[in-house]
Amino acid sequence: MDSLPSVQNSAQSTLPIKTQNSHRKPTKNSRAFLAAKKKNKFKYSIPSFASTLPSDDSLILSEQSPRNVSSQDVEKNSVRTSSCSSTVPVSQSAGIDVMIQQAKISKAAGIGSVVQQAKMSKASGIDIMIQQAKMSKAAGIDSVIQQAKISKAAGIGSVIQQAKMSKASGTDIMIHQAKMSKAAGIDSVIQQAKMSKDAGVGNVIQQVKMSKGSGIGNVIQQAKVSKAAAIDSVIQQAKMSKAAEIGSWSQQAKMSKAAGVDIAIKQAKQNAVSQLQQDGCTGHFISFDSQFVLEITGTNKIPGLIAFGDSTVDAGNNNQVLTLIKANFPPYGQDFEGGKPTGRFCNGRLPTDFLSEMLGIKRSIPAYLDPAFGIEDFATGVTFASSGTGFDVATSTILAVIPLSKELDYFKEYLEKLTSFLGNDTAAETARESLYIISIGTNDFVLNYFTVPGRSFQFTVDEYQDFLLGTARNFLIELHSLGARKIVIVGLPPNDCLPIVKTLDLVPVRPSLEEIKKASIDYNVKLQNLVWSLSIELEGIKLVYADIYNPLLHIIQNPNLYGIEDFATGVAFASAATGYYDVVTSKLFAVIPISEKLEYFKEYLKKLSSFLGKDGAVKITRESFYYIIIGTNDFILNYFTVPVRSLQFTVAEYEDFLLGIARNFLIELYSLGAINIVLAGVLPSGCLPFEYRA
Repeated sequence: MDSLPSVQNSAQSTLPIKTQNSHRKPTKNSRAFLAAKKKNKFKYSIPSFASTLPSDDSLILSEQSPRNVSSQDVEKNSVRTSSCSSTVPVSQSAGIDVMIQQAKISKAAGIGSVVQQAKMSKASGIDIMIQQAKMSKAAGIDSVIQQAKISKAAGIGSVIQQAKMSKASGTDIMIHQAKMSKAAGIDSVIQQAKMSKDAGVGNVIQQVKMSKGSGIGNVIQQAKVSKAAAIDSVIQQAKMSKAAEIGSWSQQAKMSKAAGVDIAIKQAKQNAVSQLQQDGCTGHFISFDSQFVLEITGTNKIPGLIAFGDSTVDAGNNNQVLTLIKANFPPYGQDFEGGKPTGRFCNGRLPTDFLSEMLGIKRSIPAYLDPAFGIEDFATGVTFASSGTGFDVATSTILAVIPLSKELDYFKEYLEKLTSFLGNDTAAETARESLYIISIGTNDFVLNYFTVPGRSFQFTVDEYQDFLLGTARNFLIELHSLGARKIVIVGLPPNDCLPIVKTLDLVPVRPSLEEIKKASIDYNVKLQNLVWSLSIELEGIKLVYADIYNPLLHIIQNPNLYGIEDFATGVAFASAATGYYDVVTSKLFAVIPISEKLEYFKEYLKKLSSFLGKDGAVKITRESFYYIIIGTNDFILNYFTVPVRSLQFTVAEYEDFLLGIARNFLIELYSLGAINIVLAGVLPSGCLPFEYRA
């Protein structure tokens, strides 16, 4: 745009310029000439003030004249108009005012044009920005929908909902950013226009173009950032949703598995009692129902059953080991086939034998070290267990039995024989589809930790549990690596209820039964956690926890529900080496005192009442025969051997002391319902081999 003319040039261009027709003398024939001549006043014609004002044409001519008026012209005109020299400044001032007015008009027109152009540029920029925002929004939405489709195709069910939320959020963010960018662009354009105007408005168009370009670029950049942010948000939401869904699947799988696992070993059923009495081992009996079998094995037939562990699943391996822990003599095996002992710590068959028959495999599982059996027998089932062993190698060392690590070595040897017998493919399938039973851990606590001063000095109970479970974990992982897939691991029974534990409880330095009970419960909880962990960690494994604690405890507490009537027809509360009522005698040999025997009798009456009913229990109690023989040890092993009572009493006084306690005992026994009582005297002291002196 052309610049405005300066005031100085405008003033110069409006001065009178001598042209062809200006200021010429009147002709002789003109009226003015004749009038002047008549008055004799004519000398020279001086133009009036009005004639000096330039017309529009003269102004245009002066602006368009190719030559500039020089200072000599001004001086010349001044000389010629010396009598009216005062009009020259007036004319010049008027011309300046006109020029200023025109400059203002031109400036106003220029500014208006600039503002108009700025407004148009601003409107154009806003429209472009809105269009860009819409396009960015549409592109972002399309990208979000595409991402949601991809996430859905990948199997993430909840991504669509997340994508919708992210899309709405992303759209709102983009629209908000577009509005902010639009407002920022408008403010920037107005500010730039003002600055350009103050600077002379010369570069407004360029500034507007730059501002417009910057605003559009800013909107595009913002849209890209918003789009990228929206896409990232969708991807993040998808990942989180996928992770949450996978976590939910894992949790549901664990809960479902736990629900199925918890039925591992069911309470004994009434319909199995007859078979138990016929040829089973009541001490180790477990009832496996069809639901448990289907949970572990599925619908496929199980080709074999393989066992690891201790006496609960040992069919006679210890017969081939130099150890005192054997069961190869009567009365063991009296209810087994042929009525002969086999090495099973049971009167008949073991739980693994019952389970094998239930699965339709065979009636009993042979011991791997039994020379009477070979690979053709082991192909459908075998046990590597050793009575008295445990997870802790110290346990097997104490009792000189087969450690668990050696059992695993025997299994590897078995797999080689199985491959030679069946071929690679069939042997691998047999190992994969067979059912594995692991029953071990009781001896680690009962015969090791709570009995032998070794591990108890090295570990707390909690630490020892973790130590055992670390060994169990490694064993299960290696067993899985050898091809095992269907594995049942049995928890601890109620160790505090075992007869050996109750007997050893009389030793003063041993832990209480409550401590032993708690150790079993806590260990079982940790074992279940290990099972759940490995079930997720090991590919293709079906690993379950078998609860033996609660079913056995229920049998112990409710024998009548399982047809156990032995106590109803007779029971003994006697304890070898106990005293005739003198508590010192029983303490000397750490045996059951007579006072505790009376407490057992009271407990028996409660069980009898639960089993037969109150009336039936009263009838049995009243009509039963009570035989009491006690007192010999009070004299032979106490009074005449240990210098305690002999220093306190004479023989006669000690006899009266014992009979006083006997009187109180008989009175209380009578109060509990006993009527038919026989009280035996002491044996002929002095003739017993124990006290015979040569």
